[in-house]
Amino acid sequence: SYRNKLLLKDIFSSESLNNLFKLLTKIFFITFITEIAGASVIYYSLDRYFQDKLFFSFFHAISAFCNAGFSTLTEGLFSPEIRYNQAVHISVALLVILGGIGFPVLTGFYSFCKHLIIVVVNKIKRNRLPVKPEKKNLPTSIVLFMTVFLILSGTIFYYLFESPNSMAGVENARKIMTSFFGSVCARTAGFNMVDISLWSYPTVFLMMILMWIGASPGST
Repeated sequence: SYRNKLLLKDIFSSESLNNLFKLLTKIFFITFITEIAGASVIYYSLDRYFQDKLFFSFFHAISAFCNAGFSTLTEGLFSPEIRYNQAVHISVALLVILGGIGFPVLTGFYSFCKHLIIVVVNKIKRNRLPVKPEKKNLPTSIVLFMTVFLILSGTIFYYLFESPNSMAGVENARKIMTSFFGSVCARTAGFNMVDISLWSYPTVFLMMILMWIGASPGST
């Protein structure tokens, strides 16, 4: 209906009602490709004897991209069989970020990549036909800036607060990864790769602030 079209136009920051079907097609395509890629990386990062590898990989890829935070393991990503698997943790964190920045940003990135490919192909073919440049989108710029800012600031403060507490005696690379993962998942997803009962009060307060801020508009 016309009302639904207006709603979709508003949600996805679309400039017109004419390209909504194309936009929805892009969203399905981006979702499918991202979750397949994430599930593949998780699958090949697991031990060959890991139980239900295929189901685990797809479940966690979808759960991460949709910012659900659900895990099939009792202790989440803190479970012994996955606790030190950095590849899985990085994959989950990246999927959470992609889901958290929202489809307007993802479709904008898709359009940018498409435009870039067209420009490169035209240069290779020495085609002098003018290529219409991509319009700069202010909401997209704000979302990307705030996402980077919140992840970095959350990572730094988590590192400072927990280095002498729950991460005491842990190697530095592991500390950075734990801090990054905690900062990413606090705002939207809720995955954990540590025992959160060991957090200090400043970290708990930091997590509450990040949860209160949450993800960007139009996110999964």
